[in-house]
Amino acid sequence: MFSPELDFDKFVAAVKDLPLIDITESIALELRAAKPGRESARYCEMLRGLRYLLDTGQRPSNVEDWEFAKLRPVVESLVSRGTLLPSALDVFISR
Repeated sequence: MFSPELDFDKFVAAVKDLPLIDITESIALELRAAKPGRESARYCEMLRGLRYLLDTGQRPSNVEDWEFAKLRPVVESLVSRGTLLPSALDVFISR
């Protein structure tokens, strides 16, 4: 696991500079490795939200407004490396 303590910020820091395919594989590995339970539930929801954002380019409905900004560093990194178009950041503009 990238974050045995289920810290989403640490997960993002560990994967944000990886290629997109490696990020999505890391999300899948984390989801499989997380033990079911109350403490892992929010962590898994954030991982699923990140996967949804990367797959669709749309804001995930399962991520609270105050947590959504935590996904931005991954998208910014992918945009800066030319993997995603700059318009991928539009989802972070306040509604």
